[in-house]
Amino acid sequence: MSYDENNIFAKILKGDIPCKRIYEDEYVLSFYDINPQKKVHALVITKGAYINLDDFSSKASEGNLHSRVRMTFLYGEAFHSGCLVMGTSNKSELLVGYYTKWGDGASDFLPMGDLYKSQVYLLAKDLGIPKKILDRKPTAELWEGQTDEDELGIDYATLDQILLGLERQLSFKRISSKTGIDPESVERVDNLIKLSIHKRVFPPVCKIGRRTVGLDWRETIGSR
Repeated sequence: MSYDENNIFAKILKGDIPCKRIYEDEYVLSFYDINPQKKVHALVITKGAYINLDDFSSKASEGNLHSRVRMTFLYGEAFHSGCLVMGTSNKSELLVGYYTKWGDGASDFLPMGDLYKSQVYLLAKDLGIPKKILDRKPTAELWEGQTDEDELGIDYATLDQILLGLERQLSFKRISSKTGIDPESVERVDNLIKLSIHKRVFPPVCKIGRRTVGLDWRETIGSR
């Protein structure tokens, strides 16, 4: 059995069919049913091209595991070679949390971390990267048929327009009027940023001492 990209839930994830969202993170989307059977009737669907629950359970857990094992090998090689691990995450992925914590999100430096995905493509063209690579759908290759945009439920071109507007601190309404993107999609991306903040900050530390790491004892590389 193969995944039907035109099923109703896939269309909802892509934004082709509107819905009244309740909650969303990088893994699931919850929304109100348009034909409620009770006073409150909500649905929760997983993100990604999953055929059924068993398919989701195997792919989602294995996907994160693959990413973390891959990074373990990279750090092992870096240790023996006396090198640093270079991360490949871009600004779009970092902001919406589209990476595995302690997996592909683990690295020593991020040369593309302040470039949106669209800018990465422009840089790649300028560097002469082959067209067949540029035309290939972005994927972490965690399982067969997996693509970034299917899991995100939004294409990078649209995502980057929203992120750029949010970076400039424009209102949802202003971003929508400038780009033609519906306000619901803008709000959804803003929620993804908020929900994934735990991936971009130091893990919370219980404050006991006078100065606490990650709280009031902060450091950045090159700050001294």
